[in-house]
Amino acid sequence: MNKKMLYLSIILLIIVFLFMNCKKNSNSKFDKNNFQIMQNKQNLLTYSNHDSNNQEEIKIIAAKVLQLLFNKQFYDLAEFVSNKKGLHISNAYKFNFDYDIFINREELQNELFKNKTIIWWDDSIGKIYGDISDYIDTYFQCDLNYLETIYINDIWNKMTVTHFDDTGKIWIEQNEGFRKASIEKIKESFPEGIIADCFFNPSEKYGGADWQSIILVFEKDNDNYNLVGIATDYMGM
Repeated sequence: MNKKMLYLSIILLIIVFLFMNCKKNSNSKFDKNNFQIMQNKQNLLTYSNHDSNNQEEIKIIAAKVLQLLFNKQFYDLAEFVSNKKGLHISNAYKFNFDYDIFINREELQNELFKNKTIIWWDDSIGKIYGDISDYIDTYFQCDLNYLETIYINDIWNKMTVTHFDDTGKIWIEQNEGFRKASIEKIKESFPEGIIADCFFNPSEKYGGADWQSIILVFEKDNDNYNLVGIATDYMGM
């Protein structure tokens, strides 16, 4: 083999090696979650170190639950609910089993449930009558594009606010420690609960006042994570 053929062979081997390595890296990428809300969101990979559960799996489940909740796909949401435990939904971060909405799996799977009149309590108004869609529209109005993080077994306490001055110039404000929501209060209601705090950054419209958090509570049963609680926390709570 002359030198020219040897050089060509070496170059060909290098090209083949690079191609196989790129393909390997591509296949090894995390591709379980194809939800739009999980794309380009590096903060979603934030972990809480004092929890031994499979946090990556819980975050994927939490993202699915959010999407089904906002789209009012109750039949599919029932997949994550245990008929034995049921699901408590609260319009405050502190669950109150006397006033929360309680739904079991069979109800979620019943088409008539969407139109069923339910009663709930709002501290600022009192007793309210409506259906589950009314409830979600009132307390769970979140834009998935503003999802900042899904934080496991802790409360996300940071906020990024984008402002525009009179000239249209953008400036960023960072806020930390502004939430007083107590994880202990949630744990009192669900001692075995695994908390997923889904924090939505505020838009630039209201000076940071329209932040919101959707708190999902799961309990592990063998290899399954059952959704047992949904609550909301936002400015004014």
